[in-house]
Amino acid sequence: MSAQRKDLAQLTPEALAQLANLGLVKRAQKELAGGYVPSIRIEVDGHLHAEFPDQVRTEFAPGAGLKDARCSCGAPLCRHRIAVVLQHAATAADADAAELPAAADFSSLDLAQVQAQTAASLWPRVERELRQGVRIELERSLASDQRSLIHSARLPQATVRFYAGADLAFARCDCTAQSRCEHIALGALALAQAGPVGDARRAIELGGTPRAQAAELSTAPYLPLLRLLLQDGLAHGAAERAETAAALSAALAASRALAATWLTLCLEALELWLDGYRQRSARFALSEGLQLLRELSLRMSAATATTGELSARTVLGIGEAMESPLDRLSLISLGLRVQADGPHRRATLAVVDCDTQTLLSLHKTWQRPADSTHGELALLDQQRVAGSLRLARLAAGTLVTTTARRRANGELKLGQSFAGKASIGAQNGDWSRVLAPLRIDSQAEYLRQQQLAPPQALAARTALPNFHVLQVAEVAEVGFDPGQQCLHALLIDPSGAAWILQREHAAANPGALDAIARVLLARANSATSSAPLYVAGTVQREAGSLCIEPWALSAGGVVVPDASAADGALAGVRLSAAARTANDPLAAFLQALDDALCEALRDGLARRSGLLDRLADLIERSRELGLHANANIAATSVTARLEALRGHSAQLQGGSREALQPAVDALLQLACWSALAQHALAALDFDDANADEPMPDDEQATADEHMGANDASL
Repeated sequence: MSAQRKDLAQLTPEALAQLANLGLVKRAQKELAGGYVPSIRIEVDGHLHAEFPDQVRTEFAPGAGLKDARCSCGAPLCRHRIAVVLQHAATAADADAAELPAAADFSSLDLAQVQAQTAASLWPRVERELRQGVRIELERSLASDQRSLIHSARLPQATVRFYAGADLAFARCDCTAQSRCEHIALGALALAQAGPVGDARRAIELGGTPRAQAAELSTAPYLPLLRLLLQDGLAHGAAERAETAAALSAALAASRALAATWLTLCLEALELWLDGYRQRSARFALSEGLQLLRELSLRMSAATATTGELSARTVLGIGEAMESPLDRLSLISLGLRVQADGPHRRATLAVVDCDTQTLLSLHKTWQRPADSTHGELALLDQQRVAGSLRLARLAAGTLVTTTARRRANGELKLGQSFAGKASIGAQNGDWSRVLAPLRIDSQAEYLRQQQLAPPQALAARTALPNFHVLQVAEVAEVGFDPGQQCLHALLIDPSGAAWILQREHAAANPGALDAIARVLLARANSATSSAPLYVAGTVQREAGSLCIEPWALSAGGVVVPDASAADGALAGVRLSAAARTANDPLAAFLQALDDALCEALRDGLARRSGLLDRLADLIERSRELGLHANANIAATSVTARLEALRGHSAQLQGGSREALQPAVDALLQLACWSALAQHALAALDFDDANADEPMPDDEQATADEHMGANDASL
């Protein structure tokens, strides 16, 4: 085989579209198909020379990327460069697979090589990040040609894609600098340090000293807030008191002074939750408040621990940019969810950047006028984002914008769509470009990813937790439970595993159940279908089953339930109660524990309520489950923690103010243990589903590290 440029041979049309633009790629493809094909000659040192039929000459020096190549046409970035790469890649693909050149390996990359491939002006910023330490998530995936590997590095501020292995000239970042930024250097260093990256997402702590900041942190600014909320509870005025507002303001000031982004976002969410209680919001839930308190406690415990895998910088988000400008984005919608709170409406749109596989969200609020004669869909159709873009059209379409900014939790902010800087297009519903772990093709693989990931309360905050795209091989059953006003279906994924789809009726979404029923019945009644079925929505574990609540469905076209009109399709669904897997004793115990903790948050630890009786029942159940002597879970048994909470609460209700802090500590310890135990259930599910398939050694080590970090946090 003739000489090859291994960096150029790895580039697919999709990669070139991201490195240049889609218009140039399509024009180059059209001209190649029409016979405008260059002759290519490669020297021993890798210098590539190409000449087109009209004597246009293009050259790629060794290691040169698209923008560094030279072309006699005079354009700074032209179709000739693209055509040369496409033709060279096609020639390589026609060769014997055994002779194909492999992409440059990251394992052989060192600091000097990264410096040689990047601008010297970037290195003060790179060195600053390395001194502070940064956590980078790494993953790999196959390109559309099912041959080339694409490596991704997810930094807090940006996502980098490496299209030609360790040849950094063909890496692209989604920040505004694109290919000339410090994120590419940091991503390359992380991939070099990590070694071989498997199919599972893997995290690397790059630089810094993992426990260096632990000694500098103090929990003092946050303890008064926790005590005020838990002493008397929401039902006895804790949310309305000036002392609570002052304690929350002090906690927010401390987290912002520390530049702890995840901690700040958690406290901001707690502020909104308390405001929802004061406003008597229909969306208010005690369980959300409990989750926020346990997240606050877990993050502080993990950050101040002297051992553990996760650094204080990682769990608190220290130094994470609260908001970052983005380069030109091409996004596809994965659905819309509209929720009502009296006359108020809040829409959340899920979109994905298929180039970086980054999930983002867009929010819009409006109010239904008291005298309005318009229906819900008519009001939704009136809503605009970025000035003039219709939200309802965007919910089933695509968005191209150059005016976007991303918050740290993935919320998208759009600038005004003037001068063509933002536009909406149609999409065909082909979600095959959405890759794992965002897309789920196998339940076992999904559970494996859950096992390897840190608990959600310690991970980077996201506006769309547990959002996925599920590929469906079969719709086995469809039913409607009139008592629960819930549409449910049994779905089978390509691996043969079962999932439960469920969606309850809501007045703000009058056509949602009809739209879902129409798609599912069409697939259930069709023996064959050329278009694959995808369901996008939030996944949760409920009563021993994995359930998904649909935001959108795709089967040759996108259907958005909350933006669909009622058409009576639900009448064709048979009436039946939703099937549920029997809840295992541990899961039932964890739910009962959370219910008791929510009661304490509502009524307060110092007030007489049914809490003491609930705790007595939980103590007995914990003994039956063997949690009174399970030293593998924590140094102090769950039963002992329950007894401590009951004892301190009884003393507090008897008038002993000295028992307040011990009671608060015991409650938060139980809340944290419950969160970690629920996270561990995913590992139990995975072990049950794969009893005969051992986990690869490197992934097992990662899982063990996470379990060790969990134990340390307790």
